[in-house]
Amino acid sequence: MERAFARARSGAEIVLAPGRYGTVSLTRKAFDDPIVVRSRQPWSAVLTTLRLRDVHGVEIRGVRIDAAGRPSGRYAKPRNAAIEITRSSRIRLTQNQIRGTPDGDFENDRMGVFVSKSTNIRVERNEIHNVLIGARFRETDHLKVVRNSVSDVAKDGMNFVGVRHVCIANNWVFATHPNEVAHTDFIQFWNTKSDVPTSDVILRGNILFQNNVHSTQALFIGDPPPSGYARFTIDHNVIYTSAFHGITASGLRDSSINNNTVITYPRLQWRAHISTEGQNLRVAGNVTTGLRLGTGVTAGGNMKVQSRDSNADGYYGAVFADGFARSRVVPDLLLPPEGAAAPRATKAGATTHLQAMLAGGALPGCETS
Repeated sequence: MERAFARARSGAEIVLAPGRYGTVSLTRKAFDDPIVVRSRQPWSAVLTTLRLRDVHGVEIRGVRIDAAGRPSGRYAKPRNAAIEITRSSRIRLTQNQIRGTPDGDFENDRMGVFVSKSTNIRVERNEIHNVLIGARFRETDHLKVVRNSVSDVAKDGMNFVGVRHVCIANNWVFATHPNEVAHTDFIQFWNTKSDVPTSDVILRGNILFQNNVHSTQALFIGDPPPSGYARFTIDHNVIYTSAFHGITASGLRDSSINNNTVITYPRLQWRAHISTEGQNLRVAGNVTTGLRLGTGVTAGGNMKVQSRDSNADGYYGAVFADGFARSRVVPDLLLPPEGAAAPRATKAGATTHLQAMLAGGALPGCETS
């Protein structure tokens, strides 16, 4: 594969026969017209590690990368990733499977994807599972992470630091397995050890679903840079967890949190909250079990729901089609019942997005409006 890559010209296609290719390192090559490296049959070409360093204009499609192997040293380093992309641009990862060992130990495998100091990256329709961390993106701009499935991870599903012009849309992140001291997040933003302030981010239509007993923070945006997190659009996400942190966002500026469904498992101690503060921040049209709003927030049309009192407003049984099932199927849980039992819920939260999903229609993605 490395030899074919070295000889490839712009616009070429490299088709990989079924088999094992070990560690593949692609370096210092730029293509005006992107080349495609694909498996002849989906996931039949198997790599141990894929490294792209100083590479421009490449799509990797339909391969399998085995992430087995306990991480060495600090687990979040690039060397511990099944796929590492560094100082590269115009890279697409499409319909690949990145997987660890399905042995029930979620800390003896590596990270799925690590991208750093890159631009124009698209990660789409990949399956990532049985890994330590699903994906980490650092100091990268013009990034799209769409329609991926991330599951059975020990730590974060997706982790972002120092990123700009980013769209994270229509991903499923579920089934985390944190240890007792871990603060595992489905999706986390932070800014530690980076001079690049994160800005211009769309988080839309993601399903963050804790379908096991482990408490997982859902969408956590913390440790803001001195200038704050600028221009975040957070809408139509579905969050179902037993942690307090449903959507927790600190230091948002010129941003919005609209039409999300953020609820907790029934009758548990912690209620999933939307908790935020900032400057020029709009929070509207959400359905949630908890709402904690600080300074700089304008709110309207939010609906609070609860699972304890059938005679009180916002009772799960009146708002959701099946709010007590703890089902693995999110739409069965969160769509409103038929008829007029919950007129506000039919318009609030992420209902319209879920209905489009069930109907097989086009889903809102990375558009800015």
